[in-house]
Amino acid sequence: TDQGLSSGRVPGRASSCQAMAGGAVLVRNGEASTPWLSKHSLLHDYAGAYTTARTVGRSSVFELSMHCQRLHDTAAAVLASQASQAGKDEKLSRALAYLKDGGPEALKPLVKKEVLTALSYLTTVQDGSADAEY
Repeated sequence: TDQGLSSGRVPGRASSCQAMAGGAVLVRNGEASTPWLSKHSLLHDYAGAYTTARTVGRSSVFELSMHCQRLHDTAAAVLASQASQAGKDEKLSRALAYLKDGGPEALKPLVKKEVLTALSYLTTVQDGSADAEY
């Protein structure tokens, strides 16, 4: 595992936290829900950086640093592409500066918060089932 989520740990039983079709959750800007679009649509119709994460014991994210590096690199590439097409855009410039200045480490608190949101949501919708996997 890479880094614990203990600052906002969701109470519950330890489980093999591998995503499964019935346990999927989409977290977007701090809001969790059952996915409202297909994986294909998400990947082809929306520009952005996405990741899926495996949790361990509902308290750590497996290879969190790798997820943050990949999110950082993808977000920087998407924003740079959008900036080259849009010209001078203050929001894009601020987002690129944030990524450049903070690097992948700056994303860890954001990713942790989103994962905690997903775990809380899944705990609620899984009726506390001891054998639920996510």
